[in-house]
Amino acid sequence: VVKGERPSGQSSDPNQTYFWKMSQDKRTIDVIVPIDEGIDSKDIVYRIGEDPMDPMRGPTVELGYRVKDAIGGRYKETLLVDGQILNAINKQDTFWTLDEMGGCKVILLTLTRPSMMRFRHDPVLKRKTEEERIEPQTWDALLVDERIKPKITQTMFFDIALEGEPAGRIELGLFGDLLPKTVKNFAGLCTGEYVDDEGKTQKSAHCFKKTKFGSIMPNFLMSAGNPGKDIELVSFSQEELKEYLSFFEDFRREPVKVGKVERNWAIRWGSDLGTGEDADGNLRKEGGAVDGNSDKELQEIVEIMRTLVEKGNGASIFFFRPEWEKGCDMMGATFPAEGFMVPHAKRGMLSMDRSDTKDFQGSNFFITLKEFPHMDKRWVCFGEVTSGWDVIAAIEADYEGLAKQVMIEDCGLVA
Repeated sequence: VVKGERPSGQSSDPNQTYFWKMSQDKRTIDVIVPIDEGIDSKDIVYRIGEDPMDPMRGPTVELGYRVKDAIGGRYKETLLVDGQILNAINKQDTFWTLDEMGGCKVILLTLTRPSMMRFRHDPVLKRKTEEERIEPQTWDALLVDERIKPKITQTMFFDIALEGEPAGRIELGLFGDLLPKTVKNFAGLCTGEYVDDEGKTQKSAHCFKKTKFGSIMPNFLMSAGNPGKDIELVSFSQEELKEYLSFFEDFRREPVKVGKVERNWAIRWGSDLGTGEDADGNLRKEGGAVDGNSDKELQEIVEIMRTLVEKGNGASIFFFRPEWEKGCDMMGATFPAEGFMVPHAKRGMLSMDRSDTKDFQGSNFFITLKEFPHMDKRWVCFGEVTSGWDVIAAIEADYEGLAKQVMIEDCGLVA
């Protein structure tokens, strides 16, 4: 179930006044529509449409009242809620009642949110736990037409190479008025420089130029921007290796710092551990994650480390550093989310890859390949693709699982 602040909002049209909020248990959206005291239940107009073809969207809804014309005797409808509901709902569990709030008569429309069971994965040891998830995670508006339409303040470009060959340009419009810090950081990582608080031009800690994509997942997202600080090869002395092995042999022990390896660093395959094959017979990748759910895999590492200890020469072992799992910003650090006002409203939205548990982000970013309402209020969306859709389509179609063959050959500011 969703944690954190409950979304809420109100209509922007002064002639159609209503308010909405997520309920305390987060299972419903309550829409509050003020009406005149003289309106009764028999006067209420409520129509809800069929479920749309798009499973992410809700049906159309019309809610208001009707009054009889004193002269002509005809009924006149006044619709106070009129449009397509932004997110999917359980239509059969949606209902309205008349109520009073703060001395005002209101129509209370209750929209029930769908839920599902899912597995939540530990990013370090890949452990998983089952939990209920209410979808979509957040609402940034009640109706589709009420969503925010941000202004593009500057445009950056990526010249893309596929398997070493030029493939075309992607241009990305950034929403600098709404998210100035996030946009400045991304621009600095594109150009390789930024202006500090004293007005001096500084070289960025790293640049996207000549970096490779991290993942390509069709109809989901494509990600890039990782400078590689999250995976580090550590040289253990013989004594340090013995100390680390004693911890790894018994996970009930409290983790301790060993050499330069911090307590929360996670061991990875590669170097003196080798790679070998996983349980499905697939060759593991150097720097690849260890399956924390597999006793067999953990025991395999123990046996390899025991052999290395017997040799007496120490060892070089890869570790995952969670503090850099989202990359680093233009100044070589990380920073918290700046705001969640822009929804992941369509294909081609540009967003920061953020740790939503510890609230930090750096340089890792992703481009959505579909609408992602459950990412809203969790990841910071700060731009959108403005051109280069043919390049996006080619990457999506042909490079699933081959992200390292997709390179940002050059990047910068569109003049």
